[in-house]
Amino acid sequence: MSLSLFRFGNTLLIYEAAFDPTLYADNRAMQLALEANLLHMFIVDPADGDRIKAMRIGSFPLILRSKLLSAWTYASEQSEFTTSYRTWVRDLWSRYTTKQLWTLSDYAGWIGD
Repeated sequence: MSLSLFRFGNTLLIYEAAFDPTLYADNRAMQLALEANLLHMFIVDPADGDRIKAMRIGSFPLILRSKLLSAWTYASEQSEFTTSYRTWVRDLWSRYTTKQLWTLSDYAGWIGD
């Protein structure tokens, strides 16, 4: 199982990305790990007619893609993955702050590596 964390520069803003790849019956989540390595980021401004204010594209680091492939392959082999994943994530959130999770995490590269 995996919980991805993204940190914005050296700030304390850390984004937790709890993601269950088994929720997609067409297996599209595996494309990230196997084929597509680009992350498209957008900022949409609802105060300005939902216009896109910024767009950035960066590649997922090879180390991160490898870790996701391993975790998501495991997930696809489990019959009750969604239930156990949600329980696992809730348990993490009950025991650790986001900053503590960041400290415990393994480095997997910079977006754009």
